[in-house]
Amino acid sequence: MDSAKATASPAEVVVKRSRKRPAARAPKARRRTAVDSRTPRADSRAVAGQGPTTRSLFTLVVQIGGVVSAAAAAVGLVFLLAPGLKPDPPPTERGASFSKLTTEPNVSRADYLRRLDRARGSYRRDELRRPGVIIGFNVEITGHNRERLPLRWGVYRASDAHQLYREKATTLMPEARVDQASSQLWTPLPRGRGPFYVLLQLFEEDGLVAIDQARSATFTGRGGTT
Repeated sequence: MDSAKATASPAEVVVKRSRKRPAARAPKARRRTAVDSRTPRADSRAVAGQGPTTRSLFTLVVQIGGVVSAAAAAVGLVFLLAPGLKPDPPPTERGASFSKLTTEPNVSRADYLRRLDRARGSYRRDELRRPGVIIGFNVEITGHNRERLPLRWGVYRASDAHQLYREKATTLMPEARVDQASSQLWTPLPRGRGPFYVLLQLFEEDGLVAIDQARSATFTGRGGTT
């Protein structure tokens, strides 16, 4: 029996001592426990009060992200099914270049219209008989897709680059980022021996800045010899 008491564990001693505490001290212990328990509950409520707001904002961001992703996927599907609707990327290079100019003088307006299989329209007889020159050319245009580019030409005297007259502008509209076309134009022959030349100019859409220009070979006018 004595040896059993001597070897009692500290835990048993503590338990035994707790049973011997006066009853008057128990309320104090409960009050201390109550005070201590209120503090963490208050903190937990404060933290818990922030939880729904944080989760609500996070949920809203996730929902917005889902809508944006769905819209992007829908737009991508439209461009996949109809590639023609996809806008072209901004051009990295812009310009134009004339090449392969040809000159054919002494062709009447009537002959020119006949070659193109066009009606004579309202031209007078003397206008149809008037001799002129046909200028053929090739032009390659880069970075001006679907822009209306004015093409102008005029007849110049080679001796002093004096402009004798200028034809009304026509319009070229490329249908791709890099596009090219072959065309020809007719202009009346000036009076005199010359020599003369035709200057072609392709302008930006605003008609103010020339993108490129080209000069034809020289030719003689009416009354001159080739």
